[in-house]
Amino acid sequence: MRKVHPLLETYVAFRGNEQYPHCLEGLPIHVGENELIMTFTVGGTFEPSVENFTAIIRSHDGGVTWDKMKPLFRHSSKGVFTSTLSCQDGVIRAYLNTYRTETNWAEDVQSYFSESCDGGKTFSTPRSLPGCINNVHVKQAVIFDGKLLLPFSWREIDGDEWCHPLPESTGRMPMVNGIYSPQRYAAPDTPLGQNYRDCYSKWALENTHEYVGVMITDDGGKNYIPKGRLCNDNYGRVFCEPTLTALQDGTLLMYVRCNDNKHLFSSRSFDGGKTWTLLQPLDLPTPITKVRLYTRSNGDVLLLHNPSTERRSPLSLWISHDNANTWEEKIDLVSDDELPLAYPDGYLDEENGYLCFSWDDRHNIYFSKWPL
Repeated sequence: MRKVHPLLETYVAFRGNEQYPHCLEGLPIHVGENELIMTFTVGGTFEPSVENFTAIIRSHDGGVTWDKMKPLFRHSSKGVFTSTLSCQDGVIRAYLNTYRTETNWAEDVQSYFSESCDGGKTFSTPRSLPGCINNVHVKQAVIFDGKLLLPFSWREIDGDEWCHPLPESTGRMPMVNGIYSPQRYAAPDTPLGQNYRDCYSKWALENTHEYVGVMITDDGGKNYIPKGRLCNDNYGRVFCEPTLTALQDGTLLMYVRCNDNKHLFSSRSFDGGKTWTLLQPLDLPTPITKVRLYTRSNGDVLLLHNPSTERRSPLSLWISHDNANTWEEKIDLVSDDELPLAYPDGYLDEENGYLCFSWDDRHNIYFSKWPL
């Protein structure tokens, strides 16, 4: 049974169907008066799949109704996942990755960005991020002091098994100094989605670290400078999906997901993102999923998340009046007894008094408006 807060306006942006039964992570952005676009991932029956691609939809009435879905980015041999959209000086930028099912983010992921100068009607051919490492997973863009800041994560292979699992033997065993290295093989008759969870993901967790940092561009996206290499081995090896906001006093606040710990982690920067404090665990439970931070003009900090260690439900809004030191208001927006309700993303529309955001239940993409 699903329960929706009576003050939450909610509309279906995309409904999964027989052709596209699996969809996730809508990214809505305001592009004009009552005009919105939203990208999301569809294709295949799970994620990460080589069938995944980025779709785009448009609303002309503030998110109440949405045009038919169109493919935006699709690769000929890899899956595609668009992880964030930004808008600066009228230029919309989409940040996307390509990956293969058997290695996902751990080995052969590639990073791209694409630009639109006509409100999201057309986008440029994706190209690499100039001046940056090329296996980053970018999240929530923030404009701060005229600069575009992009929190991101990336993998570094640092274990004894430096070759990822194979579906079958190539006839060449990996070697180092003439000595055979360990090599895992996936079960040949197991579906790819299950093999990813049971074999490839396990290899990645044991043989890689995932770090978080912030990319800064102050020249309109011509160059990206990475700052920070945040991890905390006392609590885990995989830190990812950072969310970022600028507090009223100029401090940058980052919350981070840790795949080894069911609590959110935090870091702060007092110099515009150049340096960051050590990642520390918070007393904020999470079922290991994406969260989103926002700061209102009055200084209130908003947190969209799943405040549970067990399930991605409910989807809740917490509000802090003291720079995220305490959370005075805790509101359950929507809950479901069976389906996950997660991956919120969106923007503040303070002119009209709303927090506008999307969320999904893995079968449908929704667009909601919460009165501030």
